[in-house]
Amino acid sequence: MVEVGRSCIDSDYRTGTAIALLWSGLARYMLRNGHDYLIGYGPRYTGLHSR
Repeated sequence: MVEVGRSCIDSDYRTGTAIALLWSGLARYMLRNGHDYLIGYGPRYTGLHSR
């Protein structure tokens, strides 16, 4: 089981690419280490926040 916490991405980089890389890295970690479950608060981009 892997537990994730919050993440913060600067508004200049909230195009979706950073979130995609984050989820890709989490998936790779889980597959390489034989984890079946991911729990906790996951990052999401809503586009509602700006500077």
